[in-house]
Amino acid sequence: MCRQEPPPRRVLVVGAGIAGALTAIGILDELERLEAHTTSTRIEVDVVEEAAGPGHGASFGGASLMLFDNIHKTPLTLLSAALQGVVRPAHGSRLRHWLRFLLLGVRLTTSRLRKLAVGLPAAAPLSKADCREALSAVLARHGERLGPHVHRGALFVVRSARLWDELRRAQPGGGYELLDAAAARALEPSLALEEPLLGAALSRRDGWCDCEALLPALAALATERGASFEYGVRVERGAVLDELLPGACVRGVAGFSLRTPSGKAPPAPPPRLALAMFCRPEASGGYRVGGLMSLDPAAVESRAFNPRALAHFRRTALGAALASSEHVAWTGVRPVAAETPIARRLALRGRVWGNGAYGGNGFVWAWGASERVAREVVAALLGKEGGGDWAPGSRGGGGLQAPNDA
Repeated sequence: MCRQEPPPRRVLVVGAGIAGALTAIGILDELERLEAHTTSTRIEVDVVEEAAGPGHGASFGGASLMLFDNIHKTPLTLLSAALQGVVRPAHGSRLRHWLRFLLLGVRLTTSRLRKLAVGLPAAAPLSKADCREALSAVLARHGERLGPHVHRGALFVVRSARLWDELRRAQPGGGYELLDAAAARALEPSLALEEPLLGAALSRRDGWCDCEALLPALAALATERGASFEYGVRVERGAVLDELLPGACVRGVAGFSLRTPSGKAPPAPPPRLALAMFCRPEASGGYRVGGLMSLDPAAVESRAFNPRALAHFRRTALGAALASSEHVAWTGVRPVAAETPIARRLALRGRVWGNGAYGGNGFVWAWGASERVAREVVAALLGKEGGGDWAPGSRGGGGLQAPNDA
């Protein structure tokens, strides 16, 4: 008689931005570290992006769109192909975490109009030239109206004394301005939460852009060419994990579809969104790269879930995934969404973690939050309570409990 395979344990990471990507990767890394291949249960990690509107103010929507311009100007050396499929390392495992984030990068597809669903296969991406054309069109069409919503410059935060010395020596031909810690915090108040901070390198030649202004233009560009504009977020499983956990199934879950109706103007006014990438030195001598967002808090509050949308939400891919997931890690600018009526009424059997924080001047994604959440999720999956830190209903380690009140 065939032995029946146990049902998979499902973990859902809501939010396919920087924090969500690193949370998903952190779960896999933690399973690998604990040699979780000793369990016979298949573990599935889904990453989704729920969209209340174009762009949704997510680092997921902005990072990969802008990084092909400034990625090679960071202290890392990468192949700048974020919009054209998989990014491969230039220096091997030294860039592991950064590259694995980019493997979840935005894919701009030109497939036929269809409802975006779990497992959407990738299609031919729009080219880098298409994206540049769309950005130019946004600037030409809106001009002054965009005002502070389109920025020029990129801010790279420096914590390593060695890197700081290298930047100061290279400055004459580097094309950037060095700021001390006080000046960097004056420019970006959210850096008040960052310690240690030696300073920052500001490049005026790189682009920050408002993804809420850019994405509808890209969608319109695709529509003009007879195609839809879709995102696909794909978590790719590494060879090491394949060996350690052969039964694991890491699924690429499509994020959402943008189909801007003909003649519909982009949302106005778009919230102010500035996204910068910064480097953090690792003990191994490499760097880990993270993200810093400054988002208008009013825009965050205006995007809260509408309880009346519950019936519709249950029919969406995200709603179905939430209802069938054992544990949920909710990332991004609305970690409190785990306590909204929708999350409370869905049949969540396990725990909901929030990953993110509000600051007085907007939202800043904090270093270490993703790794902590990943560790707690894996501890719950494997029945290890992390020294009593985890318990149903507990907020230990930053978790948010979502009670069932359906």
